[in-house]
Amino acid sequence: MDVIKIRDLEIYGHHGVMKEENVLGQKFLVSLALYTDTRAAGESDNLADSVNYAEVSYLVKEQMEKETYRLIEAAAEQLAKKILLKFPLVKKVEVEIKKPWAPILLPLDTVSVSITRGWETAYLSIGSNMGDRKAYLEAAIEELKKVETIREIKVSEIIETEPYGYTDQDKFLNAAIGFETLLTPEALLSVCHEIEKKGKRERKIHWGPRTIDLDILLYGDCDVSAYLPLPPNVKCFSYTFEQMKAKIQSKFDFTIELSRPYKLCDYKPIYGYLFEEDLAGYDYWGHIDLDTILGDLRAYFPKEAYEKVYQFGHLTMYRNTPENNRRFMADVGQDYRKSFTTSFITVFDELPGMKKKYDLLGIPQYSGHDFADIARRRKNFTLNSEICRKNYKYQIFYYQDGRVFRDYLDKGTMHTDEFNYIHFSKRQMPDHTGGSSAYYITRFGCVPKTGATTPEIIRQYNRPTPVQNLFCAIDTQVIRRIKRYSKLIYYKVIGR
Repeated sequence: MDVIKIRDLEIYGHHGVMKEENVLGQKFLVSLALYTDTRAAGESDNLADSVNYAEVSYLVKEQMEKETYRLIEAAAEQLAKKILLKFPLVKKVEVEIKKPWAPILLPLDTVSVSITRGWETAYLSIGSNMGDRKAYLEAAIEELKKVETIREIKVSEIIETEPYGYTDQDKFLNAAIGFETLLTPEALLSVCHEIEKKGKRERKIHWGPRTIDLDILLYGDCDVSAYLPLPPNVKCFSYTFEQMKAKIQSKFDFTIELSRPYKLCDYKPIYGYLFEEDLAGYDYWGHIDLDTILGDLRAYFPKEAYEKVYQFGHLTMYRNTPENNRRFMADVGQDYRKSFTTSFITVFDELPGMKKKYDLLGIPQYSGHDFADIARRRKNFTLNSEICRKNYKYQIFYYQDGRVFRDYLDKGTMHTDEFNYIHFSKRQMPDHTGGSSAYYITRFGCVPKTGATTPEIIRQYNRPTPVQNLFCAIDTQVIRRIKRYSKLIYYKVIGR
């Protein structure tokens, strides 16, 4: 994300624990980092498409001069909140307040506090099976809309479901709610409990009937297991980047290179070895990219006991045995030591690395081309033709009933096929579904699918401009070969 920085804005305020500080005042230096997307402003050269740093500066001045805080921690917290609420384009803000005249009677440069706050995406489940069920749901949603630190609320369609656990009760009306919030998970949970209280929720029977029920499903990248019990077959482990780096280093007697998170791609094949104790009892383990929508995996998973399933970084699975978990160390093909000691991305997890190793070892791998990998350089959604199925001029992908499909026109006739999963290849994918359970997956983002696909709908999402047609004439395979030969030259010249 792009960032606009304001450094050491000088403010005279009356903040401090001591009474004299509140009366006499002193100098403060405020620095801000405003995280936003500047691409629109860069294209339009229009201030309305960006964050006006002058307005931000004057807001800081007004807030710091008008209010009196005992702690600069409180001043920083309120500044961050004010900025995020007033400037919707700011997704995250870093606030640092320096206090150069801190009265501690010792020589110092400054005392400072630095915080980071931002909008987090959260999802709730909501349900009711008592009284006017729909009215209870609607009232709870209206209460959420009143919360200042919650915005962009989207509600799914309401469905009726059978009770779970305690089954001697009426059916539920359920929905999902997505939004952005400044609340912490703890604070969000408190809001949910308060709404339940207003809805006269009574907790008498575990999983029993209730007027209103709100549960946190997802909260950004945060582990919400502390707030919502997970199914017994789901385990969550959280690592910071530095913790992950330390864990990997502990497995090797040479100094690894891991200076940036993206380099973790080369380390994916070692996860079976790295997390061996956590994976005990499982038949397979795997890794998957975030920019992926899964279809019906069980329908495509091979019946044969392959040691390795798929060859690409977006989804790969390995048979969970001590021997297989150490095959990345095999003395054939790409040397893992060289891969793990260079900052260069060697694609150790994909074709040049692990696939080639298994080929040289003579170990069968499942290489089904039953997934949809979308070409990065093409505007329309176009399959990477060398690893996927045939492309059609008019085609559209969609998610429905837990499965991924494609409708396409071939000689004027519409056909449908199915994929195991779809991979976007680092595309920005805005969510316009509004919580819909069926949606088209397009270059414009995900949009609701409200009925059957028609030839007109397919054509609607496949109207490239002449410039786009020109770029589409460039074969993706040629580009891949150029990259591959570049890496080969790198290995030969540098010795990696």
